[in-house]
Amino acid sequence: MSSDCPFCLRYVVLELKENAIIVSDIHYHPRYRREFLTLLSELESSPPPQLILLGDIFDLLFGEVDWTISLNKDVIQRLDRLGTKIEVIYFEGNHDFNLGNIFNNIHIVPISKQPMRLRSGDIDIFLAHGDFQEGGIFYFYRRVIENRYLLKFLDWIDTKLGNIIIKHIEKREEQKEKCYQRGKADIRFQKERGIYIYGHFHQNRGIQIGDSLYLLLSPFACNKSSFVVKLKRHGICLEKYEFKDSE
Repeated sequence: MSSDCPFCLRYVVLELKENAIIVSDIHYHPRYRREFLTLLSELESSPPPQLILLGDIFDLLFGEVDWTISLNKDVIQRLDRLGTKIEVIYFEGNHDFNLGNIFNNIHIVPISKQPMRLRSGDIDIFLAHGDFQEGGIFYFYRRVIENRYLLKFLDWIDTKLGNIIIKHIEKREEQKEKCYQRGKADIRFQKERGIYIYGHFHQNRGIQIGDSLYLLLSPFACNKSSFVVKLKRHGICLEKYEFKDSE
């Protein structure tokens, strides 16, 4: 494993655990979608055996942009402390990436390692945020924006300008509709058979194609839902849990 990302998954093979919690597309920001704090408090008081964060957990969190780290400092620290008590696996999304130097006690799965296979008996289960399937302009954008040197350069310029660039992005993201659904056409089906669990598409449905099942999770940002893993002999069941309280 590289020294700059001690928990980035390269050689580790993990197992999907019974009663694990999966949550995706929270898009947390200290000023809005604070319901995540309620979920986090529940996880701290009654830790599950495993927590899987399926990307876009923060609305803005980039490893080389100090302003986004400072903005989310409290939640970052709480998640990292939780990682000392239970296994936390964090799949990077298109709103939160280059996280290897931010968290010390969390397994980080970059987009280059997605979808990642988790063992569950004889069943092949693959997890990903889902944006790895995007092509064209979006694919080019991801490859450019994830460049560490470019991000550091942009962060330096933004700091000199009083964070005007990142604050503009922040305002634009705050105004975005988080409950829209990406169409079925956005999903490129995988050759390897198994069960695939994605966020990103902002849906709540399963699609059976041949011998493979694609579970597209609904976004926490829209309906405050998380999912509890129930392992079956020949498959998996995700029990949906919603709550309305907020801190």
